[in-house]
Amino acid sequence: MMHQERLAAIDKGVDIKPILLSATPAFGHRVYLLRGLIWLFAGAALAGTLAVATPLFRTSARPLGQALEERLVRIQVLKNLGATQEQIATLEKQHSSPAHEPPPNLTIIGIIPMSVGIAYLMFYGLEEKRVRHLPPA
Repeated sequence: MMHQERLAAIDKGVDIKPILLSATPAFGHRVYLLRGLIWLFAGAALAGTLAVATPLFRTSARPLGQALEERLVRIQVLKNLGATQEQIATLEKQHSSPAHEPPPNLTIIGIIPMSVGIAYLMFYGLEEKRVRHLPPA
């Protein structure tokens, strides 16, 4: 309807600047509030899900007996090569079984969408402040 009004004003030779200035956007700046909340809560949900799911993923699916057997074989090979007890202990500390390492913390991935949401919310806040300080039309 606004488009037809503009076309009619152009056909009649009327200045359309007042019409364009009085036109309000379809969504306004409030759409950024919605986008910000969606991104923020999606990021929080992702971080929460990863915090719960991360410990479920292990870097090694070997049974404990097999890991122990491999460790004993490795120690015997090192002894046969002439390694001292201190050297074997040092190597064991450096190369501990991956099954006992804590899983990586993937929760930090949720910070990315949360940051996007915070940016949208900041923009909404700034735009809201700017609109409040505009002189009435």
